[in-house]
Amino acid sequence: PPRSTLFPSPTLFRSALDNANTADALSVALRSEHEAVRFKAAKGLRALHKDLARRRQACCTGLQALGRAGASEKDEAILREIYGAMHFSADVPNFRYADECATALSDVYAGRIGLLSGGSRDEWKDAPSFALAADCYAKAKPAQQKKLVRQLFKFLTLYVDRYCDDSTAKEYYPTIAGLIDDAEKVLRRMMQDSGVTPPSDRLSARAKPSKPNAKRRKQVRAALAALKEVLAKPPWNLP
Repeated sequence: PPRSTLFPSPTLFRSALDNANTADALSVALRSEHEAVRFKAAKGLRALHKDLARRRQACCTGLQALGRAGASEKDEAILREIYGAMHFSADVPNFRYADECATALSDVYAGRIGLLSGGSRDEWKDAPSFALAADCYAKAKPAQQKKLVRQLFKFLTLYVDRYCDDSTAKEYYPTIAGLIDDAEKVLRRMMQDSGVTPPSDRLSARAKPSKPNAKRRKQVRAALAALKEVLAKPPWNLP
């Protein structure tokens, strides 16, 4: 088929949304073996934020599909577009389906944490998701709030492990230190949204963008432990 049929423009996507099958078609396209198709599908859903937000079933169908797709996506550009497509609150004031968005994001995070725990070294790919996680949290239900906090803390733990690893390339320290800072900020915002005071010792103040010596590693680990101590209490009960 001609390229215009495979990749319709956002304008055509928008005009076709009156057809209830539009979100389903884009969701199916997210499972394509072709990277260009997956990218266009995520981009198409992102372009339809305001329209989808008025249609609960279509919106939830799209979010579920994005969650499934993001959990196994390895291409950086596509994953970034998936995170953007999930971030309805960036375009839709008073977005009503924050819990469904948090559920889909948790699906992506579960897959990403599995890859990172298994030895993947592409931590930077998840940086575009942190603003989304913070926005979802405040209006999500308690069960999803707890899940997001636990996953963000797992990301942070993986980042600290990478920071303290002797094999980490010196050129990567600014990146990993930046990720520690970003993830910690989101967790602290979540704590404040839940009426909990974050610990005074900040990881970001300890994780400098350069190779750490033994003393700094110890300080970073201690700051992480202080954060976990607070998160181990209600409402999150981190194990």
